[in-house]
Amino acid sequence: LNNVQYSVRYTYKDGQFKPEGQGDKEREKECAKNNGIWTKGNFNESFFCNIKYIDGGKTCKDSSDCLSNQCISHSKENNESNIVGQCANMAINLGCYGLIKEGKLTDVVCRD
Repeated sequence: LNNVQYSVRYTYKDGQFKPEGQGDKEREKECAKNNGIWTKGNFNESFFCNIKYIDGGKTCKDSSDCLSNQCISHSKENNESNIVGQCANMAINLGCYGLIKEGKLTDVVCRD
């Protein structure tokens, strides 16, 4: 997998988002070629290429079980010792979720 990530700033003008700078359409095309989705973060105006992983959604108990190196859980229980999660679908996952290592919830991550 090519881990291509681009960050492009867009501004809102005349009722639509417009890219700042040159080459943004080319970046969007390159993103699509690399199995990515051209998307915008939740709380900022930066567009980026978010790569999809083919094993996204597969059950896991450790980050090493996943191409993304992210075994995630949305469970609020952190005292369990045998948590089963899912491999991350995307290279950059927005929102809050827990990271699982060796069947245990180790960290909580929040991204926007």
